[in-house]
Amino acid sequence: MAILNKEGLGTETAVFALKNIINLYKQKGSSVLVSFLDASKAFYCVLHAKLCHKLLGRNVPVSIVSILYFWCKSQKFQVMWNGCVSRTFSVHKGVRQGGVLSPYLFNIYMDDLGLKSQ
Repeated sequence: MAILNKEGLGTETAVFALKNIINLYKQKGSSVLVSFLDASKAFYCVLHAKLCHKLLGRNVPVSIVSILYFWCKSQKFQVMWNGCVSRTFSVHKGVRQGGVLSPYLFNIYMDDLGLKSQ
């Protein structure tokens, strides 16, 4: 079962849904096991080469994967704080927070975590 992130629905909605699901299973006499994963910083942990390998495994054209790899590796960043700007620096892993492709790339990267062993 997956709880989807819906705009306008917060933690309270997720907790309410979880409590209702647990109560339903308990009423039916079933035991309930719950596991939580804190993925709040997970976007920063995506390894670019591994992501590209997974994309190729999904038959994404090599030309597209090459462009994405180049894009990931060639990005330069700066931090602005209190009117001061840092030197540029590279980021060697992760997908951009707020990037249009980032959720899709992250889902592909994490997809095999849900596979059950046979």
